[in-house]
Parts: sequence; C-alpha cells; structure tokens
Amino acid sequence: MTPDVLADSALEFAEGSETYPDRSTTLLVVLQQLDDDGSWQLSGPGIATQRLLDVGEASPLMARLSANRNRFPLGLDALLTCGERLAAIPRSTRITSLSTKEAGACMSQ
Repeated sequence: MTPDVLADSALEFAEGSETYPDRSTTLLVVLQQLDDDGSWQLSGPGIATQRLLDVGEASPLMARLSANRNRFPLGLDALLTCGERLAAIPRSTRITSLSTKEAGACMSQ
C-alpha cells in the first residue's frame, strides 16, 4: 500500500488483543523516498541508541506509527520500502518528529 491510502484516519487495521497481540497487522508500505538521514528519530528495542529516517511526504504514516507505541503491546508493525531500501518498524519503536526536512529522492544503495 502507499502512504496516501494510510492517510485516511478512518482506515482500520487489526491491532491484536491483550490476549493475542500477535494477531495484528504488518503494513507493507511503498514509499517514494526512504533515507537514513531525516527528521524522524527512531529508538527502542533493537536500536543501539537512535536512528534517523527520512520518509519524504509520508508524515501522516509516521505520525500514525508514532501514536502506535502508546497502545503497546497492541498496534501495527510496518515494513517501509523504496527501491532496494527497507526499514522495519515494530510497534515497540519510539518515533519522534525532529523537524521538517527538504524532500529528496529515493536513495538506493
């Protein structure tokens, strides 16, 4: 799916239950931009200190995933992709918006 589809706040996904948190949705999102030097800071389990992420115009997606942490262990997991790049964001990740960054292009390595 694309970030435009996810911007619809009425769109609902399975977020698991207290008994079965594993019965939640993993989103696979195709982005126009994905780089490791951006305005979204990620921290939490599996991240030594912090990582930065640039997702271009997908701010509504990142805001939705950021709010996700408040419901842990319920919530959504996400796989973000752009070209050959991939970022996995489990629901346990703390996501903070640092600032607005100038848009670039998909950085395939």
